[in-house]
Amino acid sequence: MEERELVKRARRREADAFTALVERYERPMYATACSLLHSEWDAADAVQESFTEAFEHMGELRNPDRFRPWLSRIVVNKCNQKYRDSARLYLVEEPPDRPAPTDPVSREESFDLIQAVRQLDDDHRATVALRYFCDLKIDEVAEALGCPAGTVKSRLNRALAKLQLTLGAGTAGSVRPDVQEVAR
Repeated sequence: MEERELVKRARRREADAFTALVERYERPMYATACSLLHSEWDAADAVQESFTEAFEHMGELRNPDRFRPWLSRIVVNKCNQKYRDSARLYLVEEPPDRPAPTDPVSREESFDLIQAVRQLDDDHRATVALRYFCDLKIDEVAEALGCPAGTVKSRLNRALAKLQLTLGAGTAGSVRPDVQEVAR
């Protein structure tokens, strides 16, 4: 079923339509949250809270075609809130296992990439996460972050250059395949 129709039905509080939207966007939103936060547990909580908030506020979404950027913005806000809250907490123990990556990239390379993205500053990290993990278009990322499209493009260029330096092989002209995949 088309996203627009699912959103319209979800706005009428049809649970099966909202469930279909959750199933469609659960993985990209989780990948985004993981890249913004340092804990998979916090990322899972942020995504769950985001979907709950989205369901509660579906009536406030004016344009059904803008569901994905709207949801992405909710996820980014929840992640920022969790990040601020975690700065006040003392982490006792890390989760026992990391989930297997869903990308065709190996587990080690995926972990390296996520770690490199986490090292970016907040603006660059959110921009990369929304563009490549949520697969939003430039204008949708701009809408989700509340900034101009030109700002998104410059952040992406700077972030990809930093990722290339962090993950690149020994020479300046070569980029590891996982960074090339992100850049597409």
